[in-house]
Amino acid sequence: MTVSLGAIIKGGNVDVMNGGTLQATDTTFTSQGDDSAGGDTNGDGSASDPNSWDGITAELGSTVTISSSTIGRASPLQRSASGVPPR
Repeated sequence: MTVSLGAIIKGGNVDVMNGGTLQATDTTFTSQGDDSAGGDTNGDGSASDPNSWDGITAELGSTVTISSSTIGRASPLQRSASGVPPR
């Protein structure tokens, strides 16, 4: 998947499957509840939890290239495909 320059991606998480690719430049990845990026896109005012997403998951064999981008407000738990936290 190639993300358009300057895009704002909000959601639960981004999964890059085995053999898949993710290319993003000048992109913001964040929670649906993060009103600081693109405004109140879920229409709930200030009731959002901006930390309510899992971030970006890349399976073994995938390729992820992210440059000049923001990865914001993901939950702190990170795991590799084997279940072992990355170093």
